[in-house]
Amino acid sequence: MKLALRLSLLLLFTSATVMTQKIPADSMRATISQRVGLDDVTITYHRPNVRGRKIWGALVRYGMVWRTGADYPTFVTFTDTTAVEGHRLPGGKYALYTIPNEKSWTIIFSKNLNLWGAFGYKAEDDALRVEVKPESCEFTETFTIGFSDLGDDRATIVLQWERVKVPVRIAVAIDERVLGYVRDAIASGKADWGTYWKGAKYLLKQNQELELAMEWIDKSIEMEQGWMNLWTKAQLLAARGDYKGALLYGKKAIEKGKEKENAPYFGYETTWRDEMNRWEQAAKRASARQRQAVRSNHNHCSWWKKAM
Repeated sequence: MKLALRLSLLLLFTSATVMTQKIPADSMRATISQRVGLDDVTITYHRPNVRGRKIWGALVRYGMVWRTGADYPTFVTFTDTTAVEGHRLPGGKYALYTIPNEKSWTIIFSKNLNLWGAFGYKAEDDALRVEVKPESCEFTETFTIGFSDLGDDRATIVLQWERVKVPVRIAVAIDERVLGYVRDAIASGKADWGTYWKGAKYLLKQNQELELAMEWIDKSIEMEQGWMNLWTKAQLLAARGDYKGALLYGKKAIEKGKEKENAPYFGYETTWRDEMNRWEQAAKRASARQRQAVRSNHNHCSWWKKAM
């Protein structure tokens, strides 16, 4: 009897597998991957459609654990430690469950990767839970997970279906890793002009250690002048308030970019000249403030002398 039951289950599973291979799924499988900083975030999920049904509070019940899609749970993989809504989550693969409610959602990263849907889910397997706020959005027929608000070290995972979207903010640590890479290359004697340029450009973008950035960009230019490192030097000078120097290096960068061997790859002249125009205006405002300060000081001194 037991043997017959096992054979029946085996045949049923085999038939279901064959049918799955031959018939398109109602909810198609999808995978999306996004580089965030120096790490990759990969999400695999199934995408149900609304098909005229009421979704929130009906098909997907409020207050209940949801597989965040259809069929198998959604899986998310982080290649390194990531902050999710400010909470640390070690790198690895997780099942992504959610508990929807009208005014808040619970986002769950579970260590149990072996369930079908949310059947058998246990809170004790959670690696992390965070609370987020849902938002209204335009109608979305097919359940969609995407990324928005991309930055050097951050992004937002967005769950969107019907007329609700749920943003989940993530961030990664990159400062120490980027600067460590540059410093290691310098210490080992392997740093070229590009290494110094990239390090300086990164510090400029983060508005950190601008004196060190200036030191690195000068070293880059000393090793090899190019329109890229000349422009970064111009930007650093502008950040310091030296608009005269910034304009000088900006012109040098454009001239370098327009040289015959560089011209096919140089498409920044218009953008850079717009930026230089802003520097010129800033320089004029600074000069006007300086003249006003001198006049004010002169008037104050004249009044003081008369009073004496």
